Amino acid sequence: MPGILSGMNANPNANFGGLFGTTWNAFKSNYGRCLGLSLVAVIVACIALVVAIVFGVTFSSPESMQTGNIAFITSYFIIEILFVYTILAILSYMLVRKLRGEGTSRSGWFSRVLVIGFLAQLVMLPGLVCSQLGNPGQWEELKLAPEAMAASFQAEMEKQNTTASQDENAKKETENQGAAQKRLLEIEAEVAVLQSKRNSVLGIAGLLLSIAGGFYIITWMPWALLAACDSRETCQGISETIRRGREIARGANVAIIGTGVVLGIIAYVSFLLCFLPGFLFGFPLLFAWIPAVYVTLRDTDESVPPVQTA
Repeated sequence: MPGILSGMNANPNANFGGLFGTTWNAFKSNYGRCLGLSLVAVIVACIALVVAIVFGVTFSSPESMQTGNIAFITSYFIIEILFVYTILAILSYMLVRKLRGEGTSRSGWFSRVLVIGFLAQLVMLPGLVCSQLGNPGQWEELKLAPEAMAASFQAEMEKQNTTASQDENAKKETENQGAAQKRLLEIEAEVAVLQSKRNSVLGIAGLLLSIAGGFYIITWMPWALLAACDSRETCQGISETIRRGREIARGANVAIIGTGVVLGIIAYVSFLLCFLPGFLFGFPLLFAWIPAVYVTLRDTDESVPPVQTA
């Protein structure tokens, strides 16, 4: 990934403390808007993932398990381009406009956003392919999950009934097993066979490629998406818009990645705390990051300006 760490940025806020501070200020001053927009973004991302999973489960079969993976990869790739990146750009630019107190979208933004999203997904595709092909039986496991839960509940009921009806002469364990207990053992055996087909090398490769791809696209993709929508920008072609995204982030890539990782961890940990802290704090704070960083880095030496309350 040449060039990611090169260059200097004269903006005094182009460092971890500056970018984190401007993100925090944007979050505090626009909490209601960050909350609403982040919830929309999370819902869209979840719907995209669920739809792709449905495709994977639908097309998977015991005879052709990789077909389900191919269906998931294809559907997820298309959905991300057509909907997720587009909606992310729209929502992020809405907050940019609020931070500035002005601004409108410029013509031609939609086609540029689609192409930028396509290129970003191409970067992430190797990691996605490796991780999916490394676990060919995942969709068959998912199909067995509802039956396994039902069988587990019924087996527990059978054990309780059997224990209550036993006399002093203990019976063999196999004789105590009812239909649900036997089916549960069969499902566990099927799952074990499916899990034995996992390829840990492909799984690790997929994880590493996804991390590397994410670090790479974060140095240009978010800023190119917003530049494509920004009425203050004059870049027109795709290559010019992507180049503009790189220019905005030049010299601040380490700070961008650092603040992104820290805010991502905050969102993840807060989500684990009974979900609500994530939705009410972690996700809105993470959502404020891209618009706040864009305004800070793009608008020369200006930090996030004072904003009017809604």
